[in-house]
Amino acid sequence: MRPLPSTYLTLDGEVLGLSRLDPSQRALLAEASAAFQRNMPWSEFANHYVDGPGNPLLEVGFRVTRDVARHPLFVALRDMEDRLGIKQGRLKPRTGDDPAIDPFKDEFLTIAEAAELKGVSLRAVYKAVDRGALVTTDGRPTCVSVNSLHTWDVNAARRDAGSMAHVFDPICNTKHGKLFASFDDKTGELNGAYLRRPDGRRIGRTRPVHEFADVSRDEPLANEDRLRELADFLARTA
Repeated sequence: MRPLPSTYLTLDGEVLGLSRLDPSQRALLAEASAAFQRNMPWSEFANHYVDGPGNPLLEVGFRVTRDVARHPLFVALRDMEDRLGIKQGRLKPRTGDDPAIDPFKDEFLTIAEAAELKGVSLRAVYKAVDRGALVTTDGRPTCVSVNSLHTWDVNAARRDAGSMAHVFDPICNTKHGKLFASFDDKTGELNGAYLRRPDGRRIGRTRPVHEFADVSRDEPLANEDRLRELADFLARTA
């Protein structure tokens, strides 16, 4: 059996620390990562491990709260869902997406080795660890993720962590709930969409869906039928 991973590298290049999960979360990670490695069908993975009964992170009614959405395990699960969707031809990859890269592959260095690699002091590494810029193992001695070292910009360590996040704007109301969408700043193409149901549950996709590549930012309300179809699709795959 593959050892339980300590980190996860998302398609967006974010390194997530997974060494401080509780027993139920570790069990979920083990089961979901095995399903991911087996190339479980995209919709089945999403319905069970991300938005369904297989995910103990979710609130009553399978609600995705703000805290849940930011939890490293939930972010990893959502990214695994995206990788499966891209690999199976159900989602359109964004520029730079490479689902072939193993998101669980990482190496670890001591604090001293990390400082030497980046050409900084031990104090600088410790400060980066304290503010979350570097991902470390849980235990002694403390070891630093090489993936997180590669993404750490020593000269701009306090860069806004949300700079890569997409903005989702409300588009219209549907029979399934309010439809939100995000569009690429340059091309106007649909980056992703989700539904906010009346009970507060959020269902959707953070990456483009091939079937709705024609929906654009310029005239999102020009074709109401397509928007209804998009809402139906999100509800059906939830």
